[in-house]
Amino acid sequence: MRKTSSVSVEKGQSTNFPYCAQTVCWVLVTNEGEVFNPFGAEQRRSAATMASQGQATLYIAWPGNRRSDLFEVDEPEVLRQLALDAV
Repeated sequence: MRKTSSVSVEKGQSTNFPYCAQTVCWVLVTNEGEVFNPFGAEQRRSAATMASQGQATLYIAWPGNRRSDLFEVDEPEVLRQLALDAV
């Protein structure tokens, strides 16, 4: 497992991680150990809000051609932005 902050940054821009691509799978693990698969904009915004407030950890599975990678979304500013406009 990697952290999203480890994904390469291009010329001072935010990471090129596909947070809201249709091919990625979000997994939310609450501090109580419950696991959810947020689907759709409303659920994803709610999940990002919970993670940004420290109530849960958000993971995103990014499928590739030969393997899938699991990332922990560890950037507070990214979580706050996803809480506002995740799709």
